[in-house]
Amino acid sequence: MEFVVRVDTYRNFGTYEHPDSTWGTSLDCIGKKASECAPGSAPANKTLLQWSADPIASFSIISSGKKPSKENGQQIVYADIEQKSTSLVPGHTTIGGPLAGPVTNVRFDSAWYILKNSTTGVESLGSIFTKVNPFLTYSRNPNSGYKQVADHVHTALTRPQDTKPPFTDKQIPGGSWGNPLHRLSQSVSDANKKRVDRNRYHSKKVCNTYFPGWDTAKDPRDGKSVAQCDEFPFASTYEGAARFLPEYDGPRFQDMFSALPVHRDDNGAAGGVLLRWYDWDRILEMDPYYVQVK
Repeated sequence: MEFVVRVDTYRNFGTYEHPDSTWGTSLDCIGKKASECAPGSAPANKTLLQWSADPIASFSIISSGKKPSKENGQQIVYADIEQKSTSLVPGHTTIGGPLAGPVTNVRFDSAWYILKNSTTGVESLGSIFTKVNPFLTYSRNPNSGYKQVADHVHTALTRPQDTKPPFTDKQIPGGSWGNPLHRLSQSVSDANKKRVDRNRYHSKKVCNTYFPGWDTAKDPRDGKSVAQCDEFPFASTYEGAARFLPEYDGPRFQDMFSALPVHRDDNGAAGGVLLRWYDWDRILEMDPYYVQVK
């Protein structure tokens, strides 16, 4: 993981007015997981005049891992990263160790199903800051390319009582960090793939029941149906339509989703946004997130 430290304000006084006095800063791993990561760059030490001319210092923290593969499994390391500072004045002895500064937490991960993308720079090995609540944003702008899906998700989150299947006091998760969705990656296991397929099966049953004939119109481009059955929560989440099955979370979650036929182009575009975002934000198996629609 790459870090940049910028010195915006400095002041020297007393013995530190010596022109060759220096201020240095570094990043290091601390805490129980300190042995699982290490600095990948040397500390930055400069005189105050040098900091004034060049106030930027770059650092990296690295954590080794096995090659991303299904055989090696999903690899995760959480680590606390601390900034430290030192000051040196010629002719004087520094008492004590480096001064501890701010601490942040990061996650290093290796997941073979995070697909390498040369356009975005995403890799199967990567890292994220953990003190962030990830969310996906959909746009209802007519030029988004997926407005029908964005409108559907917006209705599901704001007016669940207006969605199908009908249910008294219907509550659909995924609209806030307090009630998030959790990624279900079909690449992780056959069981996950089966659950994704079941999510789609049960949502399509709703489209067939409440929107008869929804898939009869054919697209002249290839003869396939113009419409596709869109579902929210997404099929790629543990909160999907099959959640109510006894082998999952049980009947109290029956009908706690929405299904609606939408144009296939909108559905494909929205699905592409979701999948790219999973990779871009490094949303791993079972990671929580929420959705906002603007």
